[in-house]
Amino acid sequence: MSDEATFFEITVAIAVVVFLIGVVLLGLGLLVRWIIDSIRRLVMTVVGFINGQNVKDEIQCSVCLSELADGGKTRVLPTCNHSFHDDCIERWFKFHSMCPICRKIVSFERAGFSS
Repeated sequence: MSDEATFFEITVAIAVVVFLIGVVLLGLGLLVRWIIDSIRRLVMTVVGFINGQNVKDEIQCSVCLSELADGGKTRVLPTCNHSFHDDCIERWFKFHSMCPICRKIVSFERAGFSS
């Protein structure tokens, strides 16, 4: 057996052990939910271009009406794909259950928010 194969097998074994410990400590349901929530809370970088056109000045948060700056933390709603500052949309959803732009009802669990 080569060193590369042994290293790969050890790496896979460690990953399996870590996963099983997570299942035991958190329960499978909580572990899966944590993974899904982590993915949904992915912070995206606003590049300022839509369809190849520079529209940076036109992209703004509809909650605070400030510009979504390059590298700023934003949240994209899964039901309508509208973007907002992360902090702004968190505050918005304390009082509302719909998108500030299109008024679609947002599932808090799908959007990665705690209810």
